[in-house]
Amino acid sequence: MDFGKSGTEFFNKWFGKNCDLADNNFIDELNSLVAELKKSLLKSRTDMSKYIREHDGIEMQDLESYKGKGFQFAMKYNVYFLRCIPKQGDYDCYCYVYNKAMLEQIFAESEQSETQTMGGISQ
Repeated sequence: MDFGKSGTEFFNKWFGKNCDLADNNFIDELNSLVAELKKSLLKSRTDMSKYIREHDGIEMQDLESYKGKGFQFAMKYNVYFLRCIPKQGDYDCYCYVYNKAMLEQIFAESEQSETQTMGGISQ
């Protein structure tokens, strides 16, 4: 997503890696999330900078040492991770989407493997 030269425009392009998962639930959910975030985080580059300062998120630095933040938004079907770097000349925000049920299954399996025993000794 990008706010253009003025910082107040809104451009987005979807690069779907798993297009077969882009069903109506996904499209409706994504549109709903973007519409809500366009009131704050995705309103403009200035508003994104303000949101980053005022909200907790995952601190990150890009290759040019420009700080940005990552935010997670869990919805009914999917979890959305937004990588926000409000800086003219590049995309201001990247959105990564993961199926919520699949993530929960992976986390559950990970927890199970951590509690398994080896040679009778709990780890």
